Amino acid sequence: MKNEIKNKREIIEIAKSQSRMPEEQLFFMLGVSEFYKDKKDSKVKYSAPYEKIGREFYEEKKEWLYDLICNPKTKKPKLKLLDNDWLPLAGALIGDMSYGTVATLIAILMKKGLDKFCRLDLKPKKKKVTSRPKKKT
Repeated sequence: MKNEIKNKREIIEIAKSQSRMPEEQLFFMLGVSEFYKDKKDSKVKYSAPYEKIGREFYEEKKEWLYDLICNPKTKKPKLKLLDNDWLPLAGALIGDMSYGTVATLIAILMKKGLDKFCRLDLKPKKKKVTSRPKKKT
C-alpha cells in the first residue's frame, strides 16, 4: 500500500513538472507513451506523428475523463482537490494506463484547469443497455 501511494505521489510530482511545458510538448509525450506501450522491443526506434497520436488519444479519452471528473449538471469537478492534491485522480487513472500516460494526462488537466475542463460542452457517455439473448426452449 505504501509503494502504491508513493508511486501516485511520484506521478503527481512528474505531472506538476510537466504542466509547465508547452501544450504541444505534452501531447507529443502522450503520443510517445501511447505509441511505445505495446512495442516489444524498446530498443527499436520508430518515427511517428507523436503529437497527433497524443491529441487523438486525448480526444478519445476526453469524454471518459469528463464522466470521471465532472458533474454534467453543475459543470464543476466532482473531485474536490484538497490543497491541490491530485492523488484521487491518479488513483482512478492508474488501473487503466501506464504511469507515464497518467502523469501526462494529469499534467494536461493541470494546465487546462479542472474548472475549465468541466465547462466543456461534453455529455457523459451513455451506458449501453444490451438485451440478453433469449433462451432456447
